Amino acid sequence: MSILGDKLNQYITASGYTVYKLSQVSGVNRTTIVRMLNANRLPERKNMEQLIPYLKLTNDERKDLWRTYEMMSSGEELFYQRQYVLDMMLAIYNPPERQHISPFRAARVDTGEVFDPIETPCIMSGKYEVAHALSLIMLSEDAKEICIFAPFQNDFLSEFFGHFSRNTLSEVHIHHMMHLIKKPADITQVNYNLSVLSHVLPLSLAEDIDYHAYYSYVNNIVSNESQIMFPFYVIIGNMLVELAYDFSSARFTSDPDIVQHYRNSFETLRQETRKLVEVHSSFWEIMHGFTPAETNQYSTSSISPHPRIVNVLDKTILSHMIRTDIDTSQFFEQLFQNHLTRLTSIKNRTCFFPVSGLEDLVYNGRITDIPYEYVSPVPIEDRMIILERLRVECMKESCKIRLTNPVTFPMKSNITVQSTSDQRIVLLAVDHDAKKFRYLEIDEPSLSDSIVDFLEYMGNDFGICSDYVCSRDQTLETIDHYMDELENMLPS
Repeated sequence: MSILGDKLNQYITASGYTVYKLSQVSGVNRTTIVRMLNANRLPERKNMEQLIPYLKLTNDERKDLWRTYEMMSSGEELFYQRQYVLDMMLAIYNPPERQHISPFRAARVDTGEVFDPIETPCIMSGKYEVAHALSLIMLSEDAKEICIFAPFQNDFLSEFFGHFSRNTLSEVHIHHMMHLIKKPADITQVNYNLSVLSHVLPLSLAEDIDYHAYYSYVNNIVSNESQIMFPFYVIIGNMLVELAYDFSSARFTSDPDIVQHYRNSFETLRQETRKLVEVHSSFWEIMHGFTPAETNQYSTSSISPHPRIVNVLDKTILSHMIRTDIDTSQFFEQLFQNHLTRLTSIKNRTCFFPVSGLEDLVYNGRITDIPYEYVSPVPIEDRMIILERLRVECMKESCKIRLTNPVTFPMKSNITVQSTSDQRIVLLAVDHDAKKFRYLEIDEPSLSDSIVDFLEYMGNDFGICSDYVCSRDQTLETIDHYMDELENMLPS
């Protein structure tokens, strides 16, 4: 009996049904159910979907059963690859809070404890001790820059930045350099790259921290670094912290010559790396980079804080939106018209968005993808037209326009993640208040392939992804509800 068959057997027994009775109420052939319980072969999805409603499962049990089914269907390695991407997406849209001091650290700060550089060089063991020492160094050193040379492929990065509090530090510029495996030989190495990116990318796109990531490629297996006692390091002010491969121990040095040597080496290496995220202050730069990503494509997939309604705009609606009191209004309108023309060739679309983005459009007339300095709120009549067209798009078989679950897939950050049919990944983060735009294109094949796979899997595998994405019927019902709201808002 397979793991899935064993779980099904347990749940059927707990439901109080016999196999014969379950067959009668569910409509699944009795022989089919017996095969599902005893065979090692994966059952057909339609049979699973018919049985599950009658098993009286809790939400956790249902989720566990589908996860088991997914793992058997895709294989364990691909299953965990998709989990890495899911975790990364959740972290991108919900960056960790960094405006508080953890309890143990606050107690240390109150007693005035500092890390004494006179005692260096010294070695510490234990992740807690290392993280705590780094925290004290950041409080003790008058550091305007922090230089990090480490992949942070595990949770140490979260701990490190969890101890970083802007309430107690002046402005600090963080520069982080790491390696990615250029041509992963297997999915284990792909997952290594994803693990690194899942920690780094959310920080790069966050609006409340001055974090700059740089990367270069290596061809060898990175785990070889585990043979070196301290392969990674962090420079904080006048302190050098050399880190073990698993971050469980560290060597601290305050010798000025040694610290300066590492600082010079870091700067030399940084010149040879690539920036992970470019920060632009001009929307025009973004549009010229973002628009070609949708040119000559037959499909796009995106997760956006707003429904990608740019697909359903037209010249008339644009003329009602674009502000006429800015010098560049005509150029801006032409730019968007060109953008819309390119979009007409794209037939297959997948778009996931939160209900909050829909509400922002309905009640405030705002389109998150477009900077507010260039557009006025969309008139109510145009909002109705946009929702009507969005509904038509949602009805098309070639399109998957779906709401995300605000509980299991919350989206607090204004970031769009988009893939195109040639496996290119584009990320656009907009900070309307600061008028900053972060634009990132991922061209590392193993990473882009993994994200494309995840977006397709979210759109095609509703049975498994229903905890994160609403069905088409649920999405249509929500759109209809807000169309009724707009009807009530129209002048009589």
